[in-house]
Amino acid sequence: MPYIVLDPSAAEAAPVTTLGDPLVSSGETLASMRGEMVGQLGNRVDLFEGGNGRVHLYLNQSYIDLATSLKLDELQGSIALDLVAGQSMYMLPSWIIFTTLGTVFVDSSHPLGGRPIEKIDFHRYRSLSVLDGEPQQYFRYGNMIVFYPTPEAAGSVVLDFRLRPRLLTDDTHSPILGYEWHEVILLGAKQRAFSAMLEFDKAMIAQNEVTNLVRRKMDIAAEETDGMIVGSAVPRAHAHLLRDYRIGRRLDL
Repeated sequence: MPYIVLDPSAAEAAPVTTLGDPLVSSGETLASMRGEMVGQLGNRVDLFEGGNGRVHLYLNQSYIDLATSLKLDELQGSIALDLVAGQSMYMLPSWIIFTTLGTVFVDSSHPLGGRPIEKIDFHRYRSLSVLDGEPQQYFRYGNMIVFYPTPEAAGSVVLDFRLRPRLLTDDTHSPILGYEWHEVILLGAKQRAFSAMLEFDKAMIAQNEVTNLVRRKMDIAAEETDGMIVGSAVPRAHAHLLRDYRIGRRLDL
């Protein structure tokens, strides 16, 4: 059993990436959203005591909450991890990896150029035998990814994931979400501000506005499936056609 200590200090360093970084002056910015909050909240001086920290906090909280609640194209990413012989543990870029979607082992000798690596959990890993070879499985452990078997040679793995955007910190920073979501971020920040000021009736109204606005938004990924033929729904053999007739289904071909 691989009873190694899963120690981040012994793992390979995370790759450097700009994924999740704010855009610059693209749509609403931190400065413009802050200015809008000033106007909509009636110039509440108590929100700006000690600078803009509290308003920036509410805007970023709303931004991250929205980004980690929706499955949008803008919130997907991929990075490459360089495998090292004898090393099973690899650090992930801090903050931006929200959930892993899958990994593939890059193999130029494979007809498809590589093969997927199965996702398992920590308990499954502990039940396996000690083994070196090409990675067949992986699991996430905090901000670290662990491969099994332990790589016996250098190689490359591509990790796909849902990302958590980095915070907006500069006045020119804009969310990586499309412009249609910027209003939702502002409304979510207003709801947090009202709650902080104990104005719960206004906070509830703002929360309802957020909910209704999100429901009306169109998921680009879902819209892109319009006109797409789902492969599994297309009969591929004469036997499939016969089976569908036997169970009483009518096929309009």
